[in-house]
This record gives sequence, structure tokens and C-alpha cells, in this order.
Amino acid sequence: MGHCSFFGYRFIVQGVNYIGRFAVLAKEVRAGELQTKLTGRSIDIRYNPSDPNVSVVAELHDPLFDGLSATQNPDRLNQAPLFQITAKTEK
Repeated sequence: MGHCSFFGYRFIVQGVNYIGRFAVLAKEVRAGELQTKLTGRSIDIRYNPSDPNVSVVAELHDPLFDGLSATQNPDRLNQAPLFQITAKTEK
């Protein structure tokens, strides 16, 4: 495997924006395909109601990941390039 496709997510709790990150482990070709497929899609997350800064992907084997597994292991996430998560604009 060796390659990862890195993603960020944003959620709102009581009007405050929070973010999280995860990676999907894949071979290089599949990692690129996942970037295309998942960008802009919604995923289920869980967060600590007393500290929403603590959140996790609800299902690490989500069908959206095409049979691959997600991870939120800090050692893996520290390999991610810097990226910015932008807020959706309300119309």
C-alpha cells in the first residue's frame, strides 16, 4: 500500500466551525481516484459534545471508501501536505 489520500472535513456545532482530518490507505492510482470521488462529499463523523475539537470518522470502513480503510492515526496524518478547509458559503 504505502500511499494515502488525505482528506479534511468541516462541521458546525452551535454555530462554531470545527475541522478534522483523515487518510485513506490505498495504492497510488486508487488514492487519486478517491480524491476525485470524495471531494465535496459528506461523511458521518462523531464528536465529543463537551469538546467538539475531538472528532472521529464514524465508520473507518465506509462504503464511500470503496473497500479501503480510513485512519486518523496521528503518525499517518502528520505526513499530510498542508491544506486548507474552506467554509461553505450559505446562499
